[in-house]
Amino acid sequence: PFVGNAGNQADTTIYQPSGSQTVANQVAAVNNLVAASRNKSNYFIASSTTLASSYGTSTSPAVVVITDSVLSLQNTTLSGFGVLVVPSGLEISNASLFWNGVVLVNSASGHVSVGSGANGYINGALLLAPGAVFNFSNSSSLNASFRISYSCDAVDLAFSTLPFKVVSTAETSF
Repeated sequence: PFVGNAGNQADTTIYQPSGSQTVANQVAAVNNLVAASRNKSNYFIASSTTLASSYGTSTSPAVVVITDSVLSLQNTTLSGFGVLVVPSGLEISNASLFWNGVVLVNSASGHVSVGSGANGYINGALLLAPGAVFNFSNSSSLNASFRISYSCDAVDLAFSTLPFKVVSTAETSF
């Protein structure tokens, strides 16, 4: 699990506190958003056989829940804006994934595998349930062809749908 370290502040009283619950809380927040989005026009349930090539837009993000335990992208392209929830595994090989928002692997025994021939990006956050693993099969070629970039704006976009919004945040020191 994520454990915070000293922040980038010169003031040592401002820090990122250790928190073994950080990832679990983030997973719960995404799952709450998914649950609150059911029966809304931006909510989609898909399997590998019913998967569309694109979901959501930058002005209307989607919540996409995959029913297959493992979403295996091979020789295809998937793009979207919003939240993509995969129960146990995401495998990308000889395929393209262009996702803006949050990709959640929702199982402690889950995995993400990015193989050779993978192309694209996750712009926002890749969130793995505590215990899930991430594998690059061919890291030397992946640096140029597939990237994962954290983006506050893309995460905020995913959470802009329903039912809650961040009104304000504050940083305090203890």
